[in-house]
Amino acid sequence: PELQQSEFSEPIAAATLAKRFDAPLQTIAAGLNAALRGQRAGAPPSDFWRAALAASRQRFAEAYRLRSFSIRKAAEALALHLEVLSLRVESLKPDADPGEVSGALLFLWALRTLAWPVTPDLAEQVSQAFGAASTVGRPPLLADALVPPSGSFQGLSAHHAPAAPASPS
Repeated sequence: PELQQSEFSEPIAAATLAKRFDAPLQTIAAGLNAALRGQRAGAPPSDFWRAALAASRQRFAEAYRLRSFSIRKAAEALALHLEVLSLRVESLKPDADPGEVSGALLFLWALRTLAWPVTPDLAEQVSQAFGAASTVGRPPLLADALVPPSGSFQGLSAHHAPAAPASPS
């Protein structure tokens, strides 16, 4: 599949990115910013989030395995991670169970490391959301992916670099 030829035009690529990356990221930013700004990932994550983190970490590990590295699997792992967080964040409230709050923040924090090889700009946004050290020129370590950030959640920006304009036909 990695070398498979496909019909993937620029408009189809843009629509896919909007659906699988931009829309979930906007939902995540809006939901977390409204419900969890100022909160910390201090409590143990709920069972749901613990299982979701383990599954996501496994998907990324499979994508990044040296013998079978796959950018497509990494992109799919990223899309699934965003989808899980966007679906769950819609029901988060500021007074939610501490395990839910902490789990959601840890799931977001894990993107700083897990998504860095695919989307370093998103990893940097996650760092900034927690007031953590920049990832620019200093890739985060996998061992730190599940270590809670020391800072509180300050808010996430849902913007990314705009796509290059289409070339004239």
